[in-house]
Amino acid sequence: MMVQKMGRCGTPKERIENLLHVTQMHFPEQPIDWDYLLDEFAIPSHVSFNGDMFQERMQYLVICGISTRVEALAFNVWCDQIRNMVRSADFK
Repeated sequence: MMVQKMGRCGTPKERIENLLHVTQMHFPEQPIDWDYLLDEFAIPSHVSFNGDMFQERMQYLVICGISTRVEALAFNVWCDQIRNMVRSADFK
């Protein structure tokens, strides 16, 4: 819920990244619902919408949300291509 609120308030990606790292480090048994989180972040905040910041947050969260699936792929070339596609995607 904190990540969701931070995203709604226009918090920079680095702070959200730090919160996710702390959560995964100290509460590894609590899974993160990436589908829910990405759905929530896909709606631009009415409080503070900065297109570039929104783009950066979405790219970061999508990569986090698919990281375990991507890492399971047999070929590193495929993993790199998927990451590059997410980084070049336009979420605006």
